[in-house]
Amino acid sequence: MTYAQDSLDAFAKHLESLPLKMRLLQGRLLTLNLRSPRAREYALHGVARRLRLLERCLLTVFRKLPPER
Repeated sequence: MTYAQDSLDAFAKHLESLPLKMRLLQGRLLTLNLRSPRAREYALHGVARRLRLLERCLLTVFRKLPPER
């Protein structure tokens, strides 16, 4: 499948900004005002860890299967 150059540029732009967006989202998790200690634990350890995993997966997929190929 081929993509238009503007689509390739958009992919590259979004992929480049992914690490920063993930760090900002993780930072927002830290500032959540959660009443339950268990909810806070899930947010900090479960969600934050899965965000890092998702980031690594996306970067790996785009590195191994670049859309311009």
